[in-house]
Amino acid sequence: EPPAQYRVVDKVSVTPSSGNYVEYSNETITVHGNVTFTSAGSSPIYVKSGTLTITGDEDASLTLKCTSGGSPVQISSANTSANLVLAGGVNFTATRESTVLAIGSYSKNNFETAENYSGDIYLSSKSRAINGGNVNLKTSRSISLSNNVNQSLCNSRKYLTRGKQCCDRGSKCFSNDQCG
Repeated sequence: EPPAQYRVVDKVSVTPSSGNYVEYSNETITVHGNVTFTSAGSSPIYVKSGTLTITGDEDASLTLKCTSGGSPVQISSANTSANLVLAGGVNFTATRESTVLAIGSYSKNNFETAENYSGDIYLSSKSRAINGGNVNLKTSRSISLSNNVNQSLCNSRKYLTRGKQCCDRGSKCFSNDQCG
């Protein structure tokens, strides 16, 4: 029998003894195991305001997929400041199967990694991988941004990645030793 993609418990004080699940507490999502959320409508993660941190150990992964509707991750609206931070070693994937962004954001918002983040980051869309806001991604592992159209991968006010691969504001990708 395949493992569950996510786990819901009856009591918040009860921790599952095994399996894949997420916990949410104090603006932090902690990922245990390999968790996938798939949506055919709204964004699986929408950061309305404040800072949402996604964390987990190096055995953990969070995959967000949208088959239609919105972006896998939406960081606030145009008039609000919000942040999404990746921490720990959790691997993070956001994919969109059409011409909608993988990460939607606005100028006052940030998508970044915490100090010493060590997970893989994979963002994919048939449009831009990231649009808007400030992007600052650093990892000792890999960062992969992809699309299959003739558009830049990113359109953000400030964009910096450090990992095994990084991309500038356009579609140029460099090896880690060439990142700023």
